[in-house]
Amino acid sequence: MALIGDNGTGKTTILKILNEIYQPDAGVVKVGTGVIMSYYDQEQQELNEENTLFEELQNAYSDLNNTKIRNVLAAFLFTKDDAFKKIKSLSGGERGRISLAKLMLSGANFLVLDEPTNHLDMDSKDILENAIKSYSGTVFYVSHDRYFINQTATRILELRDGQLFQYLGNYDYYLSKKDERVYQSEVEKKDDKIQEVSDTKLSWEEQKKAEAKKRKRQNEINKIEKEIEELETKISKIDEQYLDPEISKNSAKLNELAKERETLENRLMECMDTWEELSC
Repeated sequence: MALIGDNGTGKTTILKILNEIYQPDAGVVKVGTGVIMSYYDQEQQELNEENTLFEELQNAYSDLNNTKIRNVLAAFLFTKDDAFKKIKSLSGGERGRISLAKLMLSGANFLVLDEPTNHLDMDSKDILENAIKSYSGTVFYVSHDRYFINQTATRILELRDGQLFQYLGNYDYYLSKKDERVYQSEVEKKDDKIQEVSDTKLSWEEQKKAEAKKRKRQNEINKIEKEIEELETKISKIDEQYLDPEISKNSAKLNELAKERETLENRLMECMDTWEELSC
């Protein structure tokens, strides 16, 4: 999921509130049961300047053997003697890569990334794209890189005028829906002017019908929001079962849970589409 919006709208602030770096002015942040969050900030990477790349991963994840560490480093374009480079000698792009390597090994199932493609070269961006596509958890990030968003996002949140607007697709889908929204807004402005005149001519019976239609629409919204909440709860409970040591060893049960989760996810996407249509 990509969080987009103009500069200064508060995107990074939202990420830092999620990670308790900032405290919200109002409201609360509720993290789901079983959610393990890990945060990547381009400007605040937790790296030991005196470590080599090999030592950085070894110290962070002592359970990894030498071969696994070398394989992870190679996956992030650190091959052969690169493993023994000092952190302090790395370029900005290399620092980004080793920080992302640590993040992917963290065991988190919810990654929060702030401008992850900054300072990365094309090869490094390709690595990050592939890592996100193959990642089994949830990734929530801020980025201005439209190509990167288009390649990795399956949901867009636009922060605009202090509100979040959701689009269930990649960046191309967002653009198409945004164009429709702008057009619809212009149409609504014209309709509002016409409505101001016609409202005065509406009979009492017509007003009653209009109010009934509005109530029906709101009831439908309430119903779909309830189903969305129930689906999200069921998905969360399945995710909790994944963490059960006994279930994690049972391949048949894991396949059953995966199929059930996929069915719930598909229904959730349908409900979100319906909710979006009703809320427009």
